[in-house]
Amino acid sequence: MTLLEHAVDRGVTFFDTADIYMAGESERLLGEVLASHRARVVIATKVGLGWRLPPAVVAHARPYLWSLARRATTGSGVLRRFRGWFRRGDYSPGYLRAAVEASLSRLRTDRIDLLQLHSPTAAALDRDGALETLERLAAEGKIRFFGLGFGTAAQAQHALGDGRRRFSTLQIPVSRGVPATIDDLLAWAQARAIGVIANQPLRGGELLRAGGASTRHDGRRTLAQSAIRLAAGLPAVSTVIVGTTSVTHLDESVAALDENTT
Repeated sequence: MTLLEHAVDRGVTFFDTADIYMAGESERLLGEVLASHRARVVIATKVGLGWRLPPAVVAHARPYLWSLARRATTGSGVLRRFRGWFRRGDYSPGYLRAAVEASLSRLRTDRIDLLQLHSPTAAALDRDGALETLERLAAEGKIRFFGLGFGTAAQAQHALGDGRRRFSTLQIPVSRGVPATIDDLLAWAQARAIGVIANQPLRGGELLRAGGASTRHDGRRTLAQSAIRLAAGLPAVSTVIVGTTSVTHLDESVAALDENTT
């Protein structure tokens, strides 16, 4: 919680989470800390994914599930498939409504600034009418805006299809070394005035583990800072998500966007 308070003090205003992160504990912690700063921050969360396990098992296995999810982000294809087996998608109106109510309670707020569907498939968007459900939730004042979040650019391109669906934001990984097709996706979003939320600019912490937080890359910034600036400066990118568990790394990340960083 000290880290979250420090982030607010440093001027961080956008906080992104998901109901599946730490089996809801991530939302609860954000709600507890940000309640007193509600007017100053934008809270985004994601719904649509759940665990193929009973709630009691998820509660007891929370630390292990969180570790698995984190490692699978940049781990082997086998590890990612293993994580995928434990997860299930549900984008039906009833499920989404229940998920939003639960998120509102954990976040201690009367509205979610940005609600994102978590890795939806094209079939889910077309068959289940998920976006129509979000439109109704927005009309009811439970959410302000809604968007889509994907683990890879390829997943996003496949799910978006003909691109006629209406939503406000698109969350995708944006970092050094991503496929060149990301440029087409960014151009597509920019042409439709869709704000891109760039996540994993440090490739799931890979740049930090490689010494990117301390090694000067261009004479002024560290490799990690350069990666954050690169993502933030791309067309259509509205904000960059940098996960951290360290005040030092948080300060490095915030300083990455300071023109005076030396």
